[in-house]
Parts: sequence; structure tokens; C-alpha cells
Amino acid sequence: MLVARRLWDQLGLGEIVTRRWRPLGGLDVADAAFVLTAHRLVHPGSEHALAWWLGESFVADAVGRRIRPQRERRGRVQVGHRQLRLWYQTLDRLLEAKAAIEQDLYLRLRDPFGLQVDLVFCDLTSTYFEGRRPAGLARHGHSRDGHPRDRQVLVGVVMASAWPIASYIDPHLEPLQALSAYKDLQTVERGFRALKDVLAVRPIYHQTPQRVQAHLFVAHLALVLGTALQKALQRAGLTLALETALEALRPIRLVELELPRGSARFITRPTPHGQAVLRAVGIQPLRPPGQPGGKPKSAVQAHQGV
Repeated sequence: MLVARRLWDQLGLGEIVTRRWRPLGGLDVADAAFVLTAHRLVHPGSEHALAWWLGESFVADAVGRRIRPQRERRGRVQVGHRQLRLWYQTLDRLLEAKAAIEQDLYLRLRDPFGLQVDLVFCDLTSTYFEGRRPAGLARHGHSRDGHPRDRQVLVGVVMASAWPIASYIDPHLEPLQALSAYKDLQTVERGFRALKDVLAVRPIYHQTPQRVQAHLFVAHLALVLGTALQKALQRAGLTLALETALEALRPIRLVELELPRGSARFITRPTPHGQAVLRAVGIQPLRPPGQPGGKPKSAVQAHQGV
């Protein structure tokens, strides 16, 4: 999670979201958006699965305070209604600001990362639905993931210099054509295919067109973080695939101890691959985030009622 946070901050995504988001009752919108995006990158699952993930992982806000799950058992649902509503409101607000966020992110990437907008490539993938499908958004057709019986929707991602700068969803989306050298085309295709496998956007359980589009936009933002990590690895001379790099970080755990004179935090020693990934994104030395106990709640924690 430290790596996801570092990449989020380096790209200025928190600033962009805050600037473009309509206020939501005093909520720290950047932190809420970060939670959804990091969840999609690190451990893809539904908004219902967020409670388990927050309980198992140290997910911190912008100043290092832990965001904890709010649990409430209601039948098969084990996440508190207030917290679940927060995630859905976050999805709704992200979708409202999607075009502006994409524009600001493109401007942020254009100069420091040398985006070449004279050549773009649009890659397509399909995703399928479980349960009720949103009316008018999905239809039967060719399935790229082996589910021809399920309704599909096509997702397009516009790539510039291997960065995903925009995404689109449309049941009638047709492939966009771009002229490029065959070698460049292969590079983009390989990178995008690997990133899609890691992000695991399939299947979709949302039942309204707006939530489906918001879900896929979060996957797009996670794709941006994954691209940033891949490029950091390349700059460091590492040949690790994105999935391998993420796996190398999973054994790193934060340990909290209650001692007679107070609490203490320790971080388990990373593997050599894990240390290399941390160095590639500029995290060195590795220190425990924040301090346990005695700290005021962040805005997102207060909004959750924890």
C-alpha cells in the first residue's frame, strides 16, 4: 500500500480529484478515491470486499492514519451500510468528474513523462456481467474472455506513450484505427494485456449503467498506477513484470505491538525483489506509516463512523 500511495502522490491524483470533485459533506474525497483505486490495483474485488481488505491491510490516508473497516452483518453483507454508501457515493462522484480528471491527468503526464500525442493507440477489451444487467448497456456478442452466454460490454482505453489517458465504455464501440510502427504496436499490446490481467475487471456485478461506468473508471485509474509502477521499474533497470512486482510486496506486513509503556510498530523485512521495487519508487528507508493511538480521526474515518 505504501507503493500505491507513493505513486498516487507522485502523479498528483489526489490534488486532481480534490480540485475536480463536487463537495461531499466534508469527506476527504481524495482518500476515498485512493482506497477504491488501490483496492482495484492490489487486491481486486467488489465494494463489499473492501471491508475484508481494509481489515487485512494497513491502508492509510494522506497523513498516514489507518482507514479501518466498518463491519455490520446483515445477511450475506458484512460491511457497514454507512461505509458501503460511502464507496458508492465515491463511485458516483468519480464518474461525474471523469472527463475533467482525465484532462488534468493528461496535462500532468504530458511534459514530465514526454507523452507523444501525435500517435495514440486504442485497445479494446470486453467484460461480462453477473446477475442483473443494466438495461441498454450490455448485449450479446463476441466474448474476449470465454463467456459467450453472458451479455458483454466493450471497453476502450486510449494509450499515448504506453500511458492510459482516457477510457470509454459503449455497447456499440467500434475499434479505433491508428497508424504506428509494428514494433511500437506490439509493445503497447503486450503492456496493456498484462495490465488488464492484473487488474481483473471481470465480472461486473453493478446493476446501473452509471455504476458500471464508474467501476470501469476506477479500473482505469488503477491502470494508471500500474503503468507508473511499470515505468518506475524500467527506469531502475528491473525486468520484473507488474504482477511479479505486486507479489513481491505482499509479504511486507505492519506489526503493531502493545507494550507496557505504550504501542510500537514494526515492518517485516522485504524480500530482495520487494526491496528493489521499493527503491524503484523512491521508498527508502522503509518506515512504519503514522503512529498508533492518540491521533485524531481523518475526515474519511469520521465519515465512516469509525
